[in-house]
Amino acid sequence: MVHYFEVRRPLGSSSQAHGDTHTPHVVVKQVALMAKTSAHSLRSFNREKGIFELITQRGRNVQVVNLEQKTCTCGKWEAFKYPCSHVLSACAKLSLNSWQYVDRCYSIEYYYATWASEFSPLPHEAYWPQSPFNELLPNLELLRNKKGRPRSTRLKNGMDIKEGRNANLCGICRQPGHNRKRCPSMPRLKLVGKNVV
Repeated sequence: MVHYFEVRRPLGSSSQAHGDTHTPHVVVKQVALMAKTSAHSLRSFNREKGIFELITQRGRNVQVVNLEQKTCTCGKWEAFKYPCSHVLSACAKLSLNSWQYVDRCYSIEYYYATWASEFSPLPHEAYWPQSPFNELLPNLELLRNKKGRPRSTRLKNGMDIKEGRNANLCGICRQPGHNRKRCPSMPRLKLVGKNVV
């Protein structure tokens, strides 16, 4: 984990020094999505509120973009917090800067703040300061026997009695006291020598 922070902390500071505003991850994603925008056909429903209908390249999918509410029916904008290709196409139609719709979590400022924490190495246990608290020991009387299932301490009431449950019934004659193997109503075969009577 220390290595994870050590690698990303310099990336954040160098990106700030270069004047980058967004993380390389989201920049690559936005460039890839911009290539898809030319394949979308766009129809405006309300330019003031930024409501558009987009038909994808093959005309199979229709997506609705609402720039004012920051929603797209594909759901990717809300899930990933950066504009999908449908939103980028609408921004291009209105000549808007699409980077204003990228969430702040992708900004270099937030990226640097995430990885800015530093860790101090721990010395050997022999050099640790003495704790001012007494050593806590478990109460052996409260330990339960680990063998078997622990006994339930819940008090049973009327709700625990199952209704309509009788003694085991025979599967043939439905009478209690025996099972289908020993049912008296089932005819028994008598063996005489090798012949069955």
